[in-house]
Amino acid sequence: MFECPIARKVWDLVPAMAIPSRAVCNSLEDLLISCSRMTNLPPTGGLGWICTNSAGSYRFQGTETKRYIASALAAEALALLAGLSKAAFSGIKDVICLSDSKSLIDIITGNKAVVAIRGILHDVGVLSDSFNSISFRFISRVCNEPADRLAKNALFQLSNSLSEIASTDEL
Repeated sequence: MFECPIARKVWDLVPAMAIPSRAVCNSLEDLLISCSRMTNLPPTGGLGWICTNSAGSYRFQGTETKRYIASALAAEALALLAGLSKAAFSGIKDVICLSDSKSLIDIITGNKAVVAIRGILHDVGVLSDSFNSISFRFISRVCNEPADRLAKNALFQLSNSLSEIASTDEL
């Protein structure tokens, strides 16, 4: 339950303040009882975005962490909003937004409504008015790897800070 390399990776991803230990879980029943007592953390997310010019040179990049994100789709939408905000603040007037979230791009370009991210999409729409031109396109995760890496690093930083908080609470 704890020694398998895959199990260790899974336990590292569990959004909880404290993970059951091998010392107190000698059986599956013990593990289930221990898990029922866990304090689960709210969903968290790391956001990352990159802005390049038409030649592909970096203009800016950014990261942000959020402790309360409802879904991966919401995280993608928040990253898009943050990148657009920075682009507008920087005076950029023509924007092509690339995302590896096909769902998000389909929702934006198809004028579909998703209740969970309606407010974020409204803000994206309002912000879009500050550009001369704006378009939204899907790209593969492989092509979006630099922004994905930024987001994962931001999430890693957040998880480390939460771990530090948890360890000081135990003292």
